[in-house]
Amino acid sequence: MTHIKSTIEYLLFLGRGKRLLTIGTLATPVGFALAWLLPSGNYTKWIVNYKTTPNNFLSIFTFDVNILHYGIASLATILLVIASASIMVSVISRSLRVGVFHCRKPFSDFNDSLLPVFAGTSTFVIMIVVYKIALTLFLTLAKAIRNYYVSLTFSMITLIIMIVIASIAFSLMSLYIPIMSIMGVRYKEAMVMSIRKTNHRIAPIAVGMWTPIIVKTVVGSLVALLKMALMSFIVDIVLNTLLFAYLVSYMMITYYDIENLNREDYDKYKLTSKDRKLKNG
Repeated sequence: MTHIKSTIEYLLFLGRGKRLLTIGTLATPVGFALAWLLPSGNYTKWIVNYKTTPNNFLSIFTFDVNILHYGIASLATILLVIASASIMVSVISRSLRVGVFHCRKPFSDFNDSLLPVFAGTSTFVIMIVVYKIALTLFLTLAKAIRNYYVSLTFSMITLIIMIVIASIAFSLMSLYIPIMSIMGVRYKEAMVMSIRKTNHRIAPIAVGMWTPIIVKTVVGSLVALLKMALMSFIVDIVLNTLLFAYLVSYMMITYYDIENLNREDYDKYKLTSKDRKLKNG
């Protein structure tokens, strides 16, 4: 819970909400793209209509989203993630390192973190594709079982096991981008260092990463049950935007927490008025 607390404090309290507003604005294109790629309504519809949904690999892989739509939206999402995250990583890194939070030169910030973010995003995309292929194969096998209740139970067990595996894998790689960005380490070395630094902290890191993901999925799915397409789409955009802003901030701040590095932004905002008078003489 320490990493969650530090991230929420960073976004909401240090800077009086300015950070969340700025980082959230940068994350909005990604929130829109994710809402377009996989609306919460598709998850809800697939689960509610589990008995009648088509049992074929492609349908399960895309959760019944049109393959052309899925392909274009996936490419757009990846490009927007790279663009937005590059700026966000530079802005967050600068605020942690020197205590100055601003986004006055977005193109310069984009250029500063492009290579580590591109390498990190490429790795995460490969991991997600492998994960989705494995999950789809197991769900296809589960739906092939004729007994509805056995099939549904097998699917739920499979989903839980795959979520646990994904939690471990992404937790081990959670410091991948921060290490490349802050330390300037090459991608292979950064990968090894990330695994080495997180392998004894998987549980707390996973809780910090997956709690908001689960909350977002549940809330989005509940809103989708209302069958109000526009409202569901808007809620998806907001939830995805907040989630992406949180996750990028979470990775950077968790690196500082684990390495016990001094945070200039934290010191700046945590000083009381009395402390400032003493410091200034």
